[in-house]
Amino acid sequence: MVAEQKSIEHRVEFATVELRIAEEYKAKSTSPGADASTRFRNAFVTGYRNAWETTLGVALFLVEYGPTLFIWLLIVAVPAILVRRRYRKEVATV
Repeated sequence: MVAEQKSIEHRVEFATVELRIAEEYKAKSTSPGADASTRFRNAFVTGYRNAWETTLGVALFLVEYGPTLFIWLLIVAVPAILVRRRYRKEVATV
C-alpha cells in the first residue's frame, strides 16, 4: 500500500483545454433603395447627431483643458497687455 500511495502521489495527469472564440458576422438586411423622404430624414438625423456630438466635444474640451488654457492666458496675456500699455504711453509722449 505504501508503494501504491507513493506511485499515486508522483503521478501527474495532463489535460488539454481548447478554446475557440469567434465573432459571428450577420449581414444587415437593407432595402434595395430608400425613397427620398427616408434619405432626407436619415440625413437630418445624422446631421443633428453630428451637431450634438460636436457641441458636446467642445464643451468637454473646455471643461478638461479650460483651466489650463486660462492659466496660460494669464501668464502670457497679462505681461503682453502691460508691455503694450507701456509702449503706447512712450509713443504718446514722443
